[in-house]
Amino acid sequence: MKKTIIDTMNKKEGFIYSNDYKLLEIDDDYCLFEGKISKKSLNPYNIAHGGFIFGLADTCAGVLASVDGRAAVTTNGSIVYMKKATGGKIIARATFLKKGISISNIEVEIKNDKNEVIAKVIYEYFYI
Repeated sequence: MKKTIIDTMNKKEGFIYSNDYKLLEIDDDYCLFEGKISKKSLNPYNIAHGGFIFGLADTCAGVLASVDGRAAVTTNGSIVYMKKATGGKIIARATFLKKGISISNIEVEIKNDKNEVIAKVIYEYFYI
């Protein structure tokens, strides 16, 4: 099932595909995504746009929230940006803080290509 999730996420047109996000790994308790930094993901200062970073984190957390087949939607998210994104890609790793029946809380850590933490995000997902 995990390989099916990876294949589906990486081939389906839409937000994930158009932002150059790629699902690298998924398991029952973590998810790993890559975001390729390109001209279309830059802000006016030529660094990765905060929305690009937040979108990658939300995508990564959302896939993890749905790993057991339940549909989940974001109800809340809070990000702390700590460094600018450098290089050609960023990596998001999502893990459960609490996996619940109707709500789950997920933390996402975003790193640059130097393996430095550039942002941390906490999300709440509601199962529909």
